[in-house]
Order: sequence, then C-alpha cells, then structure tokens
Amino acid sequence: MKVNLAEYKKNRPTIAPLFDYIERATETGFSDHTHSDTLPYPENIDRFTKLFLPMFLYSITSKEFKDMLSFIADWTEHFHFTRPNLMLIKYLANKAPDVYHRLAEGLHGEAGFSASGLAHEGVSTFLQARIIEAAHLAHKGPTISYHPNLYQMLRLTDTDKLTNIPITMVNTPYKSMYLDWNSLNTDIADVDGMVYQGCYVQTRVVTWEAMVDGNIIANDRALQVAYEKGTIKDNEDVLFFDMLFVGKPENEAAMQTTLFSIAASKVEGLSIKDAVFDAEEASQHAFVGIPIDDMKEGIALVINTLLYMTAKKSVREEMKEMAGMEKKILNIKNPAKKRKAQARLKKNTYDYVRIGKAYELHREDSTTREGKQGKQEPHIRLGFFNTFYRGDRILKDDNGLPVKDKDGKSIPLPIEKRAKEVRWVMPYLVNADSLSDISVKRRKLA
Repeated sequence: MKVNLAEYKKNRPTIAPLFDYIERATETGFSDHTHSDTLPYPENIDRFTKLFLPMFLYSITSKEFKDMLSFIADWTEHFHFTRPNLMLIKYLANKAPDVYHRLAEGLHGEAGFSASGLAHEGVSTFLQARIIEAAHLAHKGPTISYHPNLYQMLRLTDTDKLTNIPITMVNTPYKSMYLDWNSLNTDIADVDGMVYQGCYVQTRVVTWEAMVDGNIIANDRALQVAYEKGTIKDNEDVLFFDMLFVGKPENEAAMQTTLFSIAASKVEGLSIKDAVFDAEEASQHAFVGIPIDDMKEGIALVINTLLYMTAKKSVREEMKEMAGMEKKILNIKNPAKKRKAQARLKKNTYDYVRIGKAYELHREDSTTREGKQGKQEPHIRLGFFNTFYRGDRILKDDNGLPVKDKDGKSIPLPIEKRAKEVRWVMPYLVNADSLSDISVKRRKLA
C-alpha cells in the first residue's frame, strides 16, 4: 500500500523530495532486522529505496506513523542544520520507546538509554547516519565529482599538518553534499581495509543556549570529554562536523556506512587536532567514537576537498547530465526504446557538481647548491593549504585614517580582527619532468 503525501508536499515544498521518497518506500516495504541501504547517488534515489526512517516501524495507516512523519518533517525542514542529531534521538528514546527498542533489537544491542543517561551507541550511530541521509535527500544536496587531475594534486598536498587547520576554517559551500569517489583511480580505505566510495558531509553550528536547553552534553560521552578537555567551551557556539563514509558494497543490498563526527566550539585558537580523539584518548574513554588515526586517509581527503572548495580561485561547475538526457528521451518516439533509455538513465546518469580544472604538475628547477651537495635530487615539493591574512594591518578610524598611540605610532590591528582566506599552494615537480622521473616512493594522502 502506498501512502499519498500530496498535501505534505504542497504545504512543505522545500523538503518535497523527502515525501516523494517516503511515498515510494511505503510501496516497496521495509525490514527492521537489517541495516538499510544508503544513497550513493541522491539523484538516483529510485535505485536505492531502503533508506531507513523510524516511522516505517509503524503501520502506514496508524496515527503513530502520521505523528512520526510530522515530527521527522519538522526536524528535517526547520531544525536539522541548527540542532545536534542527539536531540532527535532523545525524542525517539523518550517519546517512542517501542521504536527505539525495536531498533536496538534489530542492531543486536540493548534498548533505551544506559544508567548514565547515555544513548546506546549502536542505535544512536545508526540513527545519526539515517538522519544525515534523509536531510541530504530532503534538501537536494549536490553530488561532488572530482576532475581527475584535481584529485592527483590533492593527493600530493601535505596532510601531516592538516589537522593544525583552525576549526574556524572548517566551512562547507552547501548545507549538505556527497563527495563521489567512485571515479578516483585509488581506493580510499580505513585502517581495517574498508574501502569507501564516497562521503556525505554536513556541518551545523548550534548555539550554546540550544546546547543547554537540550541538555546535550550530559547525554553524549564524546561531548562530555570534549567539554572536560576544553574544546567545547561555556557560552560559545558549537560546530558539529559530520562525515558519513559510504562503503563500497560487495553487492547492492548490503552497503555499509561509517560515521565520524567532530564537535568543538568555533573559537580562535582551536584546531581540528584539538577537537578530535587520537587512539590513546579513544582507549581511555568509552563511547567517544573512532580515533582519527583509523580514518585518516578519508578524513584528509574530505578536509582537503572542503579547503579547496572554499579557497580563493577554486572552480565549480554544475553538470546537468541527468537533466539533459531526460530532455532527449522525451523526443524518442518508439515506446520500447524510450523505456530502455529511461532505465539506462536511472542506472548510469546523474546531475553533479564537478570541482577543479585541468590541473597539471608544473616543473620547477632548483638552483644548483654550492659545495659537495650539488643539484637536488628529483622530488615533489608537496602542496599545502594555508590561511593568509589580508587587508589593513593597522587600526583605522571611521574616516579611514590610521589611529595613533600617544607616541604618534600607528596601532596594529589585532590579528583576530583581520580578514582571512584559505589559499592552496599547489605541489611542484623539482628537477623532474614527470612523476615517472622520481624514484622515491610517492607520498600517500595521509
């Protein structure tokens, strides 16, 4: 039986794609005994109709289904990008304990909150992943595709110091986006060998008032530890940076996701390194999540991608392959050929945003050194992202004139008040014409 949500779509047009999905999903059915499929391509949603949402544990004709649907719609439309996901999970645990219990059973865990008030880790992580997917779908988040040469250049960009990037520089050009890694010529894997085909990326900034009103820190062990070590500070808004990595499936019915989240006050002086947990911290504190070392390669690519997309002179272009093919198919007269073309369209074609342009490794000759050292060996000078300050260096009054101190000297403008931008200093070949001229082992992404 298919539910008709035409009225919802009329009243909530900004999240109409979510209702379209739910209509299709109620027709195909669900099982709450296994993990759901994810959405490797949001534009190809018809191929992957098992995204899990909690109301599907109820009969679609029941009042509980309608109440849950309204709540999920409210959350997705108004609160998802200004509230932490834990607020929704707390609601489910408190207001719909039967749903929470059935989820826990399906995930082979224990239902409800623990004695300390913390959400069961398995259920909480599972629900956060589904919330991220649903919000991406509802808000038509774009799929990001890499120009082939751009990825090579990012791969040759130094990431050893990447986590020293200030947390204030973590920004996303879209509310939600999916980074597509299927076209890359190298597998992106975690420490256990899980290979990932892409990653959903979402950020939100939650006010301190909302954190307090929702009693958020007390109900999440990772946030408690962050608060104890000072990366979440009183009276400061908190950045939530979610990366949902989508595993490459052995078959289309058994896809796997891994969630890595960062939460920290968005203040000067804090870095990504401060905000994450290393292996030692993760071993000392239960339920703080995956240590960064386990996901370093994937996280480095995500952060490098964000830095590129928000850096000066980055290139983005919308590729409307799906839209263009749809127009061509409309002109096909033969019904059988049209059906085949539509099937191929859904399987192989989608709209996306391509980042980068035809980057090439440039050659740079080093000067011959004096003495015995002679000319440098052929090597790669790794690229790097850096924060550059620009604009006025001195304090000025309302008329644009320098403000002087009592000795008549111009007063320097505090560095935190100066304008900043991220620039990418790209890698170079030194004393080599191509990568094949370099005998040393190529540097890995992380």
